[in-house]
Parts: sequence; structure tokens; C-alpha cells
Amino acid sequence: MERSLRKLNYASYTQGNKSGKLLASKLRAKRLHTKITQVECSRGGQVRDPTLIVSEFAHYYGSLYNLGSDPAVPSPQKENISTFLEEARLPTLSSSQQVDLLAPFSEEEISKAICALPKGKAPGPDGLTNLYYQKFASELTPTLTGLFNHIKLTGQVPPEMLLATVITLPKPGKPPTHCANFRPISLLNVDIKLYAKLLASRIAPLLPKLIHPDQTGFVPGR
Repeated sequence: MERSLRKLNYASYTQGNKSGKLLASKLRAKRLHTKITQVECSRGGQVRDPTLIVSEFAHYYGSLYNLGSDPAVPSPQKENISTFLEEARLPTLSSSQQVDLLAPFSEEEISKAICALPKGKAPGPDGLTNLYYQKFASELTPTLTGLFNHIKLTGQVPPEMLLATVITLPKPGKPPTHCANFRPISLLNVDIKLYAKLLASRIAPLLPKLIHPDQTGFVPGR
């Protein structure tokens, strides 16, 4: 018995994090637990076909987040938005602060953002991980610098950067047959997260001057 336990511990220690039978068996059990075999249809009944299940989730989240355009609800016009912001008299940045905020991204900024990427995060649809960007940072930084500056100048983001893989995690204690009983997580590509990180890093020092002191969330030092 003791020998069997030592052998099991040895196998778990040496093979637990490697691509082999032990890891495959663990992943298989986890996959069976999270696999969605059927969901309740919004029109009644249940659907079991994988394609219909995906369509049902897409319809549910599309309705939940109001992704569709409702012709009965008028869209705000740019002129109305500008008028509202002018009348609100919100805090504004100085001319020098605006110039610094809109300055082109430098390779040093992007290199620092790549180095700060956390380890072990799941990649987006393109399959490129944080480790990939860090491993080839010297080769990728010039290309990313040109891309990010083009996006900031034109306001146009390549469609492939905006793709995401949506993972649904079952909520504990609730039957996994309703779309509402799953929590969605969007896995984004690293390039779009890098661009967001660059914008956040630039605006972070200015937030205390723009946001009221009563607001403490997401403001450095509060």
C-alpha cells in the first residue's frame, strides 16, 4: 500500500504538468463536467445540436446586452453629445496635457507594456500568448508601434483584433440547461489588450484631476 502511494505521488509529481495520459485523464473529467449537452430553447423545448446550442447562446447574450439596433430607439447624434458635454462643465485637461496624451506611442512604452504582461493567461482566437509577445518582443515592438499609432491616428481597429473567444462557465448550484446559468468570459487577443494597456497607462496619472474625490474605484492612490 505504501509503495503504491509513493508510486502514485511520483507519477503525479513528474507527469502532472506534462502532455501525457495523466494530464489527459484529468482534462477529460473536467471537460465532461463543463460540457454543454443541451439547453432550454427560448421558443420552448430543448436543443441538443451543438450548432443550435451556440445559436441559442448568441441569441441570449445578444438580447441581454442589447447588441441589436432597435429602430424605435433614436441613436444619439454627435452634435447632441458635444452640446451635452459642453453644458456639463466637466473637468478638462490643459493644452500641454492634451498634447502629451495624444503624442505617438514610442517603442519604449510598448516594450514596457509587453514586459508587464502577466504569465499563464489564456490566449485569444489567434492563439498567441503573452509569452510569445515577450519572447519575440524585440522583433514585434517596431511593428506594434506602427500599428498602434495608426489606430490612434485613424480610429480604425483591424477587425481581427476585435475578435474574442467566449467561454461559458457554469454557475455553481444551478442546472446547466439554461443560458442564464452560465457566466461568460471573453478571451481577447493580446494585441488589443496591449493597446488598451497603453491607453490606460497614459491616462492613469490624469485621472485624479478628472474624477471627483468621492469616486475611489480605478483611480491610482485612492
